Amino acid sequence: MTVHLFLGPTLSAAEAAEVLDAVILPPVAHGDVYRAAQRGATVLGIVDGYFEGVPSVWHKEILWAMREGVHVFGSASMGALRAVELAPRRMRQPESCFVKPPRAHR
Repeated sequence: MTVHLFLGPTLSAAEAAEVLDAVILPPVAHGDVYRAAQRGATVLGIVDGYFEGVPSVWHKEILWAMREGVHVFGSASMGALRAVELAPRRMRQPESCFVKPPRAHR
C-alpha cells in the first residue's frame, strides 16, 4: 500500500510522519491527485489544498482516481470540503471531521 498525504498548515510533515508511513506532499492543487495516482499511490489523504492563486484540485480528478481503485480520504481544509461534496460518490472522510449543522431555532 502506498499512501500519499497532501498537507499544509493544518498538520506539519514531521507530525504526520510520527503516526503514518506516507509520502508527504505539499497542499493539493489541480493535477496533483492525477499525478500521485500515476506514480502508484493506492491511498490518497487530502488534508490541505490551494483555494486562491493556484487552481484547486478538481472533483473530476478525484473521481477518476477513485474509479482507478485509489482510496481517497479527505479531512480538515480542502480535504473536508471535497469529501462533503463527493460523499455521495463514496469519497471517504473521518467521522470526526464533520460537525452536524445546528438546528434552526423556531
